[in-house]
Amino acid sequence: MMVVGILAGLTVAALFALLVTLVISLIIIGGVIYIAGRIVVGGKATFGSSISIALLGIILGTVVSIVLPVFGWLVALLVWLYLIKRFFDCGWLASIGIGLLSVVVWIVMWIILAVLIGISLFAFL
Repeated sequence: MMVVGILAGLTVAALFALLVTLVISLIIIGGVIYIAGRIVVGGKATFGSSISIALLGIILGTVVSIVLPVFGWLVALLVWLYLIKRFFDCGWLASIGIGLLSVVVWIVMWIILAVLIGISLFAFL
């Protein structure tokens, strides 16, 4: 009986850790998309929309990658770009610009964090 209790506790702890990780990821990814969106489309980009893009992008991108194992990454990329286009009410070119700028902001953020904390950049590879 004690083993079942321990396993149930571990399951709850694992689910809680997953939930915390998801929330932190949403805030970070949403923040990066928000910064890039504000630079490219200005006031059309809101933090709430950025969080929605991040949540739907994570869920749909994961599902697409599982369903289409070979070319899923390409379809998932198109899904992310469509979400940006739809939520920020912009064209495909602006969506691609926001996507590329998000990658640049993400990299710069990690470099700054690595320098501040003193971690080698190779730790992130």
